Amino acid sequence: MTYNPEANGKAELGHGPIVKDLVKACDGKIANKPHLLPYTLWANRTTHNSVTVFMPSELILGQKSIMLVEQLVFSWVALPWANKMSREGLLALRIRHLERREHLL
Repeated sequence: MTYNPEANGKAELGHGPIVKDLVKACDGKIANKPHLLPYTLWANRTTHNSVTVFMPSELILGQKSIMLVEQLVFSWVALPWANKMSREGLLALRIRHLERREHLL
């Protein structure tokens, strides 16, 4: 396989937002990064994208993902949506809820 910087740049374009989301969810505790990475990816794949207006998982599967945490955690439904949360803030909350999944189950 040959090295192609142009193709690598396009493939790695989506890594920046994921890293930002992971850093935001860590709350300054860098040791949590490896633990939160799967939840960060999961949250990213199941959150609407402002460019496509769909969730990445919805584009791949052809239907919306059913999130068990949304049925179990009342606080997700009762978030202060009127406060115009940023994408990073929304994803940080979703990452925290997904992280509590094992405890809730």
